[in-house]
Amino acid sequence: MTTNERESFVLAHLEYVAPMLHKYASSAKLEFEDLCQDATLVILHVLERADSIRDLTPYVIRSVRNACLNKIEYSNRRRSISLDKPLFDDGTTLADLLPSPYQVEPLTLLLAQERLLELQARMAQPKNSQRARVVREWHDTALASSTL
Repeated sequence: MTTNERESFVLAHLEYVAPMLHKYASSAKLEFEDLCQDATLVILHVLERADSIRDLTPYVIRSVRNACLNKIEYSNRRRSISLDKPLFDDGTTLADLLPSPYQVEPLTLLLAQERLLELQARMAQPKNSQRARVVREWHDTALASSTL
């Protein structure tokens, strides 16, 4: 079978199963384009396994329908929940329940600021060493970061 014959076979059968794909896409809230891609792969697989192209249409339709049903079943098992979707009546979302690596407890922040101020008092003594300058730079950076 030539490439043009394969392409025309696939396109003809895709047109034939398109209404079924639209129905499954709308009823299961799936993307029509995804179902078309899956159907194309199924049709190509059927074509590769077939000895002749006679009477393949019923087999292609049945294979595409089974693949769609499998995808619907899989997507129903794997439904994801958006992090922004309210889970409770008070509007709490999943993102609200998950700890954020960017959120610091207020008490932890206050303790860090107090420690930095103590360090600043100790560094108030004038020293000209390179190490003292580096420590002051670290202090200034940490203090600026803790006030965000």
